[in-house]
Amino acid sequence: MISGMKNLDDLWISLQTAKESLLILDYEGTLTLPSIDQSIPVPYPWVNDVLQEILTGGTKIGIISDHSVDELTQVIPYAAEIEIWGMHGTEMRRHE
Repeated sequence: MISGMKNLDDLWISLQTAKESLLILDYEGTLTLPSIDQSIPVPYPWVNDVLQEILTGGTKIGIISDHSVDELTQVIPYAAEIEIWGMHGTEMRRHE
């Protein structure tokens, strides 16, 4: 298995050449530090710019979280353009 930047470069190329693409991300531990209490953690500082770049490129985004959809929409600026599965999939809000 190849690790490091090559995989990320390959991902961007795949997303650019796909007719339709969906990138699904885990919120806690990927876009933010793992939650250590019941409050929702704020995304890393670079997350919002990367999400905007991905959405602008035409790729759909899905985010899975152990927090509720309502909580995520408070901390993700582009939440209206993202499919969100809250409470690990027990609730969902689709981008229409």
